[in-house]
Formats: sequence, structure tokens, C-alpha cells
Amino acid sequence: NEPASMTLLASGGYGRSELSPGSDIDITLFPLSASSPEQDDAVKKLFRRIHTVFGDELGIQVGYSYLLPFSIAGLDGKTRSSLLDCRYLAGAPEGPADLTSRLWSTMPAAEFIIEKIDERVRAHQRHNDTPYATHPNLKDGAGGLRSFHAACWIGSALGERPPRPGQDYEFVQMTRNILHALAGRIVDDLSDSRRREVAAVMGVSHADFSSRLCESMISLHSEHQRALERIKDARFNLTNHVESLRGEVRISASATAGEAAYALSLASKLDLHAPDIPAQVEPSARASQALTAVASGEKTIRMMDRCGVLEALLPELTDCRTLVPEAAIHEYTVLEHSLRTIRKLEGLRDGTFLGDLKAGLQDQNPLMLAALLHDIGKVEDEAEHSDIGAEIVDEICSRWGIYTQNHEMVVWLVKNHLVLSRFIQLRDPSNPDTAAQLAEIVGSPSRLINLALLTWADAAAVAEEVWTPVQQTFLEELFRRTLYIFESQSPSELDPAAARQRIIRRSELDEIAQQEWEAFVESLPAQAVFSASTDEIKKQFLLARRAADEGAAVDQKAIKDLGVTEFTVCAPDEPGRLSQILGVMYAMDLSLVGIRAATTTSDQPQAIDVVTVSRSGRSLSTAYGKRTSDQLLAVLKGEKHAHELLSDGGKDPDRVQEEFRWKLLEGSPAILEIEAPKGRGMAYRMSRRIHNEGWNILAARAGQWAGRGAAAFYVEMPDGSPISDQMVRSALGELKV
Repeated sequence: NEPASMTLLASGGYGRSELSPGSDIDITLFPLSASSPEQDDAVKKLFRRIHTVFGDELGIQVGYSYLLPFSIAGLDGKTRSSLLDCRYLAGAPEGPADLTSRLWSTMPAAEFIIEKIDERVRAHQRHNDTPYATHPNLKDGAGGLRSFHAACWIGSALGERPPRPGQDYEFVQMTRNILHALAGRIVDDLSDSRRREVAAVMGVSHADFSSRLCESMISLHSEHQRALERIKDARFNLTNHVESLRGEVRISASATAGEAAYALSLASKLDLHAPDIPAQVEPSARASQALTAVASGEKTIRMMDRCGVLEALLPELTDCRTLVPEAAIHEYTVLEHSLRTIRKLEGLRDGTFLGDLKAGLQDQNPLMLAALLHDIGKVEDEAEHSDIGAEIVDEICSRWGIYTQNHEMVVWLVKNHLVLSRFIQLRDPSNPDTAAQLAEIVGSPSRLINLALLTWADAAAVAEEVWTPVQQTFLEELFRRTLYIFESQSPSELDPAAARQRIIRRSELDEIAQQEWEAFVESLPAQAVFSASTDEIKKQFLLARRAADEGAAVDQKAIKDLGVTEFTVCAPDEPGRLSQILGVMYAMDLSLVGIRAATTTSDQPQAIDVVTVSRSGRSLSTAYGKRTSDQLLAVLKGEKHAHELLSDGGKDPDRVQEEFRWKLLEGSPAILEIEAPKGRGMAYRMSRRIHNEGWNILAARAGQWAGRGAAAFYVEMPDGSPISDQMVRSALGELKV
């Protein structure tokens, strides 16, 4: 006859004394003290007996849990809401009061309310989001039973006494019970045919039943809406030292910067107001609090900034608030740009290339922190801002106590946040070596994904016109090629001969043309074989045949969704061909996007250059494209000279590019990167200079980099031998990037 040491409770719908036909019952065993081996053994025997009697013999599903007192503080919102509806069944009578006391003493009110709100949002997305639906979900849809439950749970978290269910609740519940009985299973979606059957069981007309059900669901939905409105009128804790009072955040002087930041992340989700008066907080933070606050997005960070928490948490950002970047293309100060970078990341949606990348991240915290801090190094100008920023961020991560893996990712992203952008701007994404070089720098798929997201968001937040469709295409192509390298267990070496044979086999031509086709493909350099599709090479073959008869041939293709026009140019090879082509493009005031240059190794070598350009960020009109093609043909056939076109357009054809910096990445071919003041014509002038040195240009990219003009030329000696750093230094001087 010893006193019972534990309590048996009904929870969930069983606790509310609400069971529909086919519903399971939920019970909870709550010991009054810590468990012991004897107690654990008794619990196992009890659960086995319950399962046998209710499950096997009566066919009733039983959900049971064994809730230890010390575990209550860590309960999730779903379990807490189930226990809020608990009912005493047997055992120690003091158990319910003890459980309730522990539930409320450990209740994270704001987190619990947010979880209940999010549950309703997700449910409304899956089912009906209005009580006026003709085929409602009686449990989880708007105006369903859960609307009333959620209102009660939110009210309880705000310290209110939950209301008793009224007639509207009972009508919806009765409808659900009849629906389950008619279906013989748990069905909560009320179809038109079932609606008529339920009305017949109730003995009322279909119209009267439908109106009564709609009115009841409107009432339950209104209960939920009123509960949400009362959040801004109530007083409740956000954290231990931060509370909400009538919709405004009140931060105690005992709060740390990290706790205040975390509280503001909760406040932003509840649409509470942060005061403009700077809070006096301890400038310290736990990593979990600080990371959660930053990762919750732009709204939270702006709230942190408004009430002084951001400065306490990240004093290193203070000077960035009004710091204007050197590059004139930037529309915002450093801090504003960083906040808009986070905004871009927040705006990504599933179903898009970048949105799916973001959704696939196991942890978005490092990305969001790197986005906030990626330009923090601009406060100093002694070295590259990415290098300075990485050092500052390393100190911040150590101060917060961010664990090693996230610490390393944030520092790496800040240090390398310009790498992929530079590759997109200046490297040929169709060249297999480009992906291999990027993979070597990045080192892992996780870094690649984070870097791709940060690269896009950073560029897109600079100004509206900075990120273009063609850059998006280059990003996706280079990402996929690089990811393939990581995912390939044993990537095969690229074999030009095998690639040529695949291209030859995929084309069906008559016998004579087939022989010419095979000879043409065999004459192409390896880079041309790897960087173009079979259809593109076939087009080049047909153009080369025309060029052999007519002296030159040009084909143009407007790619409107990318805002570019692609010219494929074929002519007998001779020194300076590429400079002639670039001279025409410069004379026509076209912006150069990319070049792929190739020369066949046949007895009569043909230059085959693919030049991609745009005009004011768009593809060329049909008329302007034809005019450009005509000028190209005239120059390539010797009827005009590019110098003449340039002079007619008011441009100096003999102007030398005097101000520039260079960097050479040695290889075969080498990549010569050029930076110069922003303006058209740099690629033309530098191509002339490269030609004058007797070097071959195999491909080129041109655009902008860090607010300056930039170009990259893939170069080699005429005999295919590599170009060295010493050779470039002798030709171009000592001034390097």
C-alpha cells in the first residue's frame, strides 16, 4: 500500500476527451522522481500489457510516452501542446500539478508561439487557407479544429485562461466524427459527396448543413486570428532578460548582446517593434544565439542595428555603416550592401537553380554570417579586403565560440568570396581546365555550393544591372562542371581523339561531305573540340566551306533570354585576324562578353572565331546584327580596314592601352588577365599588343571586375609552346595585378 510514485495521464485529443472513430489514444507516464532500474522495468511491463490489451485484443492504437521530470525543459512545441491538454487517469494524484508547474516554469513562450504559428501556416499551405473553402479539411484547414486548439495554446503561452469549446467547435467535431464513421477510416477532407452523406445523417438539407459548417469554421478561424492579434497586446518573455510589452521589445541591462540578438530574431518573426533607444547590454554572445540571429535575416539585423545590439555584438561593422566603396558601380554603403546581400539570399525560392542549392544546405548559418561580413575588410586599405576581412572574421568566430567546421567555412567564404565571380567574368566556362582549376581552389562540394550562393547574392546586391542572364548561365555551367569533378570517383582524362570520334559519329552526311566533315573535325584543336557541341561544330564546318569559296563567312544568332548575340566568323587564317574582328566590334560600340578562337590545322588553315557581344545589356536587333555582319565580312575580305571603321566612328585606331595591370597563370595555354580603367576598346587594344608580340589567342573573356575593365586572354606561342611570366614581363612591363 505504498503511495504511487508516478502518474498516468491522457494527452492530446484523449486528454481533451475528444476521440473520433478510429482515433488512437495517447497516454503519458510521469514519475514524481528520477527513474530507477525497478521503475523502468515496471514501465516496460505496463506498456507491453497496454499494447496487448488495447492493440491486439481491442484493435485500438495506443501512443505512449515515459516523461522524466528532467526532460521537460527540452520538450518541443508539439509535445508541450499535447501535454497542455493532459487529463489525470490514475496513479499519484499530485502528478498533474507537478507536471503543469514544470511545463510553465520551462515554457519558452515566444518560441512556442512561433512554432504554433508556423504549424498553422504549413497546414494552410497543404489544405485550405480560408474557412470559405467548399472542400475543407476539418482538422488542419483554416477554421478546422486545430484553429481553435492553436488559439488556446497561444493564449495559454500568453498567460490567458483557455476558453471552453462552444457550439461551433462541437459542430465541426461532430461533422468530423460522422465523416470518419461513414468512411470507416480517418478522413478529414470533406468532399462534395461526403458532405451530402453527412447532411443526410444529420437529417438536414445539404444547403443548411453547408451554411452551418461554413459559419462554424469561420468562427474557429476568427478565434485563431484574435489570438494572433492579442500577441501584440500581451506581456510575455522572449528570453530570460528580454520581454515583449504591448508589442514592443524591452531589453534588460542584464542581457548579453547574444541573448538580445536572439530575442530580436524571435521578435521579428512575431512582428514586434524594437525601440530606437540603444540598449545597454553585455558585449558577449554564445555562438548559437548570435548565429541564429544573423541567419534569421535582414529584418532581424536591422532591428539589432536600430536598438544598438548589432554594434555591441559586432563592433567591427560600425565603420561599415557609412563607408562608401571605391568602385563607383556600388549603389550602397558597405553595410547596406551586405544587408541587401542577405536579402537576396532570403528571397531565393525552391524550384530555381540557386533556390534548390540553398534548400539543400544542411546548415545555412555560415553562409548568412559570411554574407553579412564578406566586405568587412574594406575598413582598411592596406591589402586586399578579402584577406583583411578573413582575419577579422577569424577573430569574431573565435570570440563567439563558433565550432571548428562552421568557423572554417565562414573564414574561407570571406577570404574567397571573389574567386568564383572572377572565374565567371574572366575564364572560359566551356574550357574543361576552368572547372578543374576551380575545383582545386574550392576543395569540396559544400564550399562550392556556399560560394555559388554568396557570389550571386553579392553581385546582385551591388546594383540592378550588375548580374546578367549570361552571368547566371556561366555560373550554372561552371558550377555543374565543377561539381561533376567532385562527384566523379575516378574522372577520366580528356581524350581529344575520342571526343573527335564521338562528334564524327553523331553526324549523318552524304559520303563526300562525310569525308570533308571528318577531315574538318580532325583539324580542330583540342580546345575547340571540348568547348563546343556537335551542332555548333557542324555549323562551323558549313561556314568554313562557305568561307573557302567566298573568302569569309559570318553567322549570327541572337540569344534574347541571355541578352547577347553570338557571331561565328570563318575566314582564311592570317596574323591579326582576331584584332580585326575586335576592331569591328569596338567600332560598332558593342560590349564584348566572350571569345572562342580556333584555327584548323588543315593545308589551308581557317580561323574560326565565336564572338559573343551585347548592346546596352541586350542582344542585337536584326538590323543591327546584319549591319555588324556586313562590316565583319567587308573587313575579313579586305574590302575595308578596321582602322577605317574606327576612325569613322570617332575612335583612335592607333591608341595604345597605357594604363593596365596584368597577371599570368602559367599553363598550356597560359591565361593572361588584364585590368584597366573601365571603358570599351581595352580588349581590342590589348589583342593588338598580344598580336604584335607574335602570340596566339585561343580564347578571351571581357567585362568588368571590381568596377574596372577586365579581360582574360588564353595565349600560347605559334608553335603551341607555353608563354612564361618572364616573357610577359619583358613584353608588358613590371606592373602586375
